[in-house]
Amino acid sequence: MKYDALKKPVRGLLLWIDDESHTVYPYVKKLCKEGFAVELSSTPNEALDWLEARINSNKALPDVIILDIWMPPGVSETSRPELNNASHQSMGAALLKYLQTKKMNIPVIVVSGVLNNELVQSLSSFKCVGDSGRIIPKPPRTSNLVRIVESLVGESISGRRTAKNQ
Repeated sequence: MKYDALKKPVRGLLLWIDDESHTVYPYVKKLCKEGFAVELSSTPNEALDWLEARINSNKALPDVIILDIWMPPGVSETSRPELNNASHQSMGAALLKYLQTKKMNIPVIVVSGVLNNELVQSLSSFKCVGDSGRIIPKPPRTSNLVRIVESLVGESISGRRTAKNQ
């Protein structure tokens, strides 16, 4: 489901993957007010379908992905071999591995209601996540989330990524 930025021109395209989409609407609304377009996916499978459709049609890939790392078993069911063996605890990590394998080079912000040192250290090992500053507790502080998104979009080369320049 796509939410368009309320300011034109669009400052960046975001993909938010979260099984509890009703809880992210206030954040989506704020990000849209700040000029970002947001695509919301409720499952990793749905998100990968959207990404692959963008690649196949040579459309811009998101500047940033916001990912809920924990998803319940019902949401985690998928026909994709790369995500098949993932439990709800590792569904987000399986998606991160997939993005890294495909060399999509899209920065990821991880949100989670369950954070511990071991998880933060594990997630920080993914190049797309980078340092622990992109791993934030759920629910995130709106101002912190917007600041991180602005920083990452500002860092992206030429603003937008397309499948052509990957």
